[in-house]
Amino acid sequence: MIKNNYRNLLALLAILILPILSYSQEGSNHLPFVTIEGKEDPNTYYLLDLNQLPGFLEKAYLLDLLFKDHSVVVMNSSISGRTLKIASNAKIETAAVIKQIEDYRLQALKAGQVMSESEKTDLLNKYEKYR
Repeated sequence: MIKNNYRNLLALLAILILPILSYSQEGSNHLPFVTIEGKEDPNTYYLLDLNQLPGFLEKAYLLDLLFKDHSVVVMNSSISGRTLKIASNAKIETAAVIKQIEDYRLQALKAGQVMSESEKTDLLNKYEKYR
């Protein structure tokens, strides 16, 4: 019985501690890109973990997509920090917003590979003021 309790305790500790160790060693890649910060009628607020995007190009691409999306509002357009706060109307399903933002993240990660040099230069110049 003591042996089983000890195993259960070790398993619980592994579940609690390993993600923390992984986060501190590898950065924020194991955390969600989008988290719900809170709800205040009539909006739901989200935080985006910009540390999961490798560079300014990807962050600028994400910001460009967010500005074009009429279902979300960018609360602070500085992309030099660790997070970006956005809001959406609480009537829009949270799961739908998170899925859309995750799709934007994937598009931003691919942007550097699919954009021409002139497109990259144009985008970087457009969002230079948000550094």
